[in-house]
Amino acid sequence: ICLPKAEGGLGLRDFSLWNKALILRLVWLLFSNSGSLWVAWNREHRLKRTNYWLAETRQTHSWIWKALLSLRPLARLFLGCKIGNGLSASYWCDDWLPLGPLIHFIGDDGPCKMGIPIRATVAEGCRNGLWRLPSSRYCCLCGQQQETRDHLFLHCSIAGQLWSMVLPRLGTPTVTFPEWSDLIQWLLSPTSGLSSTLKKLTVQNAISTLWTERNNRLHNACNDDPVTLFKRLDRTLRDTLLARLPHRRCRRLLAQWFRFS
Repeated sequence: ICLPKAEGGLGLRDFSLWNKALILRLVWLLFSNSGSLWVAWNREHRLKRTNYWLAETRQTHSWIWKALLSLRPLARLFLGCKIGNGLSASYWCDDWLPLGPLIHFIGDDGPCKMGIPIRATVAEGCRNGLWRLPSSRYCCLCGQQQETRDHLFLHCSIAGQLWSMVLPRLGTPTVTFPEWSDLIQWLLSPTSGLSSTLKKLTVQNAISTLWTERNNRLHNACNDDPVTLFKRLDRTLRDTLLARLPHRRCRRLLAQWFRFS
């Protein structure tokens, strides 16, 4: 009955196809930066930290938004990508190469393997005019050296700045760790006037802070400066000790931590 009358049908519209066409029109509005209030609201509340291709479907979403997300495979057939300066083109999800979206060509583990966050733009996929396609993993904090345990936690410029703020708080500003074994040796050796427990807690928090920052830069495309990292470490360490204040030992540890602040 949806065939044209000339072909023996009644000329009625196929409402299923018509509905898809109208939904795809809304998808086009999202990508064309339409000035409508609907587009502005969805970009602010649903696509602020993601994009149309990566957005997850939730039960609380409206029917129309779920329909928009369900038609992503069909929408991709009608959408191209004009790179321009690369600031708005998704490195992984947009169809800016003859290969198609890189996330489909390389696989879901591509961002991890290449060190380029899933939400990165094409512009962010370059560094100093060169594509970020390292033959080996480079440090996510400084981007200058191959990522190894010793470099990430001891030798990286970001790690060095963090340690330069942490060690004076322990009364040991001149201590250096050329290798990982030196750090372990320092932890196991007694230090006059410094609790071994506080040393271990501080080093544990420093390592955790650097590792979290590394993962945030790699997977979430966000980064903090060393001062912010130290403030986070300081807050975590104080919270750990304050939670155990009824114990006299924790009071002494807290006093030691504040002694050189």
